[in-house]
Amino acid sequence: VVLPAARPLRRQDWPSRVYNCQEEQLAAIAATVRHCQRIGQPVLVGVQTVAQSALVSRHLSEQGIDHRLLNAITSAAEAEILRRAGTEGAVTVATNMAGRGADIILDPALNQRLIANAVSLLRQRLDNENCPLTVHCPTAAADLLAAALAADSGLTYARREGNRAELTELLVSRVDFPSPAPVVSPESFEFSLGLYVLSAAFSPAARIAWQLKGRSGRQGQFGATRFILSWDDPLLAYRGHRRPGFAHCQKTDAAGRIYFEGQAVERYLYRLQETAETDAAARRSIQQDYAAIADAHTAAYYQTRQRLMTAADSAAAARALIPAAAARLAARHFPAGDTADYPRRFSQLAKELQEWYGQEWYGIEAGFLYGLELDELPAALADLLSNRLTARQAALGIPRFAELARLLRLQSGDELWKDYQGGLQALSVSSRLGGYGPKSAVADYIIHAAAAWRQFQGEGSDLFLARLCAFPLADLAKETAPALELDERAAALLG
Repeated sequence: VVLPAARPLRRQDWPSRVYNCQEEQLAAIAATVRHCQRIGQPVLVGVQTVAQSALVSRHLSEQGIDHRLLNAITSAAEAEILRRAGTEGAVTVATNMAGRGADIILDPALNQRLIANAVSLLRQRLDNENCPLTVHCPTAAADLLAAALAADSGLTYARREGNRAELTELLVSRVDFPSPAPVVSPESFEFSLGLYVLSAAFSPAARIAWQLKGRSGRQGQFGATRFILSWDDPLLAYRGHRRPGFAHCQKTDAAGRIYFEGQAVERYLYRLQETAETDAAARRSIQQDYAAIADAHTAAYYQTRQRLMTAADSAAAARALIPAAAARLAARHFPAGDTADYPRRFSQLAKELQEWYGQEWYGIEAGFLYGLELDELPAALADLLSNRLTARQAALGIPRFAELARLLRLQSGDELWKDYQGGLQALSVSSRLGGYGPKSAVADYIIHAAAAWRQFQGEGSDLFLARLCAFPLADLAKETAPALELDERAAALLG
C-alpha cells in the first residue's frame, strides 16, 4: 500500500554520477561540497561504513573544507553535530546508521539567504566571464531565484524548461550583454534549496538509499540529493560493469573528469540493487535454514541433558553406554578388522585403557585380552569396563555412585557442547563455500551435521565413561555432612 505524502515533495534528486576511480570520485565530492558552501547550502555526505567516513573526511580536510564527522566513534557528540548540520554552510559526513531517527532542522531563513548568495555568486562570475551562465534548478526553486534576479538591476535572464519536467534552466547574463538567446551556455552550475544530501557509496539495498535521500526535503521542505560513485566501489567492482554500453552516458565535469550519467546508468544501478537484494533475501532464507538445524541440535542436546538431570538411575544409564563405547574403542585401534601389526595396535589399546580408564596394563598383558579374535574384543572390553564400574560402585555405594555418574555425564557433555557449536558454525561456512547451490548447500550441511551429532554423542559417552572409571575416589570415600551456618535472624525464625 502506497500512502500519499502529507505535503508535496519539493526535493530534487539529481542524476547519479559514476566516476572511473575513487580518486576522481573524492575530487568530485569535494568540488560539489565546495560549490554548495559558496552559496551556503548545508551538505550531508552519507557513506556506508566508518572506514569510508574517515576516508571522505580526510580528503575534505586535505582540500581545506571545514566539516564535522558523525559515526560510531564520534556518536557522543551526535546531538550537537545534528543541531548544526542544518545551518548555513555546514558540512557533515555521516554513516547511514548515525543520526537515524532525528531530523536535521534547517534555519528558517536559510532559503532566502541561499537565493541571495546565489545571485551574488552569479554576479561575481559574470563580472569575470564574458558569456552567460546557465543555472539548472528545480522549477519551484527557479521561480524564487528568477524573482530575485528580476529584482537585481544589473542582471537579466531567459527561462526555458529543462530536459525533465521538474527542471528549469535560467540563462543569466548582465544587462549590458546582448539579450541572452534561449540556448544552453557552456558555463553552468546547479542550484537547489534546502539540505543537500550527497551519497558517496553505493547501497546494495534500495531501502537504505531511500532512507538517506529522505534526510532531505522533510515535511515538504526544499532539498536536493545526488549519488557520486565510482567504479571502484566494492559492489560495483564485484558485479562488474560494461562501460562500452554507457558510451552515450559519458560526460566531462568542469575539471575535466570523466563520469557516467543518464537513464542507462540509473537502470543499471537499479538492477544491481535488485540483484543484491535478491541475493540478500536468498542468504537470509538459507541462514534461517542453517539456524533451524542448529536450533534442532540445541533442543535435542538440552532435552537429553534434562533427562540426565531427572534420571532415576544414572548408574544404569552409564552401563547402557558401555557396549557402544567398547565397540568404538576397538574400532579406533583395529579399523575395519585390520589385524596387521597386531602387537603394536594392541599395545596402543592397552595404553589408552590405562591412561583413560585406569585399567592396569599387567592384567591385559597376562593374556586376559591379548590374542582375542577381533569380533570378540568389543564384548571383552565391555566386560572389563563394566567390572570397573561395579568395583567403583561397591566402593562408593549405590546412591553416591549414581550421583557421581550424573554429575560427570553433565560435565562431560557441557564441555564438549561449546566445541560442537563451533564445529556446526564451521560446517555451515564450509557448505556455503563448497560451490553448491543454496538448497544443495543446506542439504550438505544437514548430512554433515547429522554425522557430527553422532560423533558428538559418541565422544561425550567416551569422555564420560573414562572419567567415571578413572575418577579419584579418595576424597569421596568418607561422607561428610556440610556445615550449615545460620545468621541470627534465620536462627530466631527456626528457634
